[in-house]
Amino acid sequence: MADYYFDATDGNDANNGTSEVTAWKTTVKFNSEMLAGTFAPAGVGKTIAFQRGETWRVSEAGEDPLRITDSGASGTPIVVTAYGSGTRPRILGSSKAGPTWTDEGSSKWSATWTAQGLQPGGNIGWLERSDGEVEEAGYVVDTASLVSNYQWTRVAGTPDKIWIYWDGGTPTFTFEGPLAASGQSRDYCIGVYETSQSYVTIENFICRYGRDDGIILRPPTSGTISNIIVQDCEAGAYINASGRWDAGGGGQGFITHQSNTGSSVTNITVRRCRFYFAENHGMQWINNNGTGTQSNIIYEACEVFDCGHNLVDFNNQAGALSNVTVRYCRLYVRDNFPRFGTLSSSGVAGIYLQPILAGLDMTGVELLYNLIYDTHGNGISVAPWTDAAHTLTGKMIGNTIYGANRRNLGWLYNVRFSNNASGTYDNWELKNNINAFPRNGVACISFDNGLRGSTLDYNCYAVTSGIFAWQAGNSYSTIAAWRTATVQEANSLLQDPLFVNTSDKNFSLQATSPSLNTGVDLGDTYDSGLDPVSTWPSGVQFKSQDAAGSGWEMGAYVYPTASPTDRIFIAVGG
Repeated sequence: MADYYFDATDGNDANNGTSEVTAWKTTVKFNSEMLAGTFAPAGVGKTIAFQRGETWRVSEAGEDPLRITDSGASGTPIVVTAYGSGTRPRILGSSKAGPTWTDEGSSKWSATWTAQGLQPGGNIGWLERSDGEVEEAGYVVDTASLVSNYQWTRVAGTPDKIWIYWDGGTPTFTFEGPLAASGQSRDYCIGVYETSQSYVTIENFICRYGRDDGIILRPPTSGTISNIIVQDCEAGAYINASGRWDAGGGGQGFITHQSNTGSSVTNITVRRCRFYFAENHGMQWINNNGTGTQSNIIYEACEVFDCGHNLVDFNNQAGALSNVTVRYCRLYVRDNFPRFGTLSSSGVAGIYLQPILAGLDMTGVELLYNLIYDTHGNGISVAPWTDAAHTLTGKMIGNTIYGANRRNLGWLYNVRFSNNASGTYDNWELKNNINAFPRNGVACISFDNGLRGSTLDYNCYAVTSGIFAWQAGNSYSTIAAWRTATVQEANSLLQDPLFVNTSDKNFSLQATSPSLNTGVDLGDTYDSGLDPVSTWPSGVQFKSQDAAGSGWEMGAYVYPTASPTDRIFIAVGG
């Protein structure tokens, strides 16, 4: 039961907000009550619930992004969540056309654009299907140019119209577009923004169609954001006015952004979330001015796909970062992305770790049991970025990485360690990983400047033919040659791991896989791998390595030989 309620249809800001039948209505009311201290009297956090099945359009009059400006306490956080039944509450940065469409002939359809006189920003548009999924839409200059499905244009008039091309019968989707007019577009949907707060949980929201970020954590000058949980949320379809898939700007699905001097971020957990269709990154931690503490960042059981740049990105330009964990995540790029527009030439990495300036160490990184496949760039990139003294250390345990460099952008790998003369990667541990079948003739792994104290063993590599590894400019096509050169990998394999079905993106293991029972026992801390029945992000399940078979598996999945009682289900909150 919540303490306060919001209902976009039946609510009224003149109510007291303390029950479902006396719910408040607008996000403006939420922000004003948050500022007034209503949601954390004497530091005791309250639960604020938004009605499922309802939509708040924060770009339209009377609504604003949800802004968290107060703190709870340990054991009594502020919780912003959902109530009722149906789809999660939607916080949208768009106006719409449809779902009622007029047949204009020749597979062309029109509907009234609700934001009269306002052009969708940067010629950006999305089509939201009746099942709630989103399709990228492509702008054309006029109705005569509408020749392919998912294309759209705007026709000015009284009222303004959105025209689309669709040859599949009467459309059942809506057109969604962020607004170009000054004061209408919004930078984010939900945020702890330019304010120091702690002990806040944000859960069970869908955030879409803004001009920048979905969910943002941004501390103020010399301020701190700490003990924040974001869970069971979805954020996507963020792209700036350029209308391109490009790494030069635009939005993130989730971002922690330390752009203010002296700011700190600690104890942040993002779990069971889904991020997609961001012009820049799906999930990003960026520190370009915060010289305070940055530590204890956990991303777990998240699904991230189809973004213009790195799916998960850690970009450190100010202050050291310690204790970063990315685990049980599914990161990938689909075959038809992007349908329209241009894509950055730098590619899309699954996970990118990049300390940039001198002294900005990134330590205690753990990448555990992630599934990373079909990325346009590197699967995992460990890359101190400039010729400056800093250190990047960590572990890769039990990951499955498949099919990197699908756009054939050059020497990109499933896993790449690269650095300049002073910035270094040091003392990494890589064990129990499957690293298989990169695209377009590149290798599984590269240590551009040598191993630098790293330890590697119990990994399974696979290539169609030729080179599978590089080190300090030297290439290796056999596991024996690689072992001799590195004095590592005594128990590793160069062999097809025998996935169940790569065409269906099923990277669990067949019963005859050489990766079954051939990993190394790394202790209780790393015991739980993925159950093959897992679905992302709400149905991720674990299985104990010790309870299945005679040994540990290589890769992200544990072979399904244990009983269902060995499974640990990550339940959906709210």
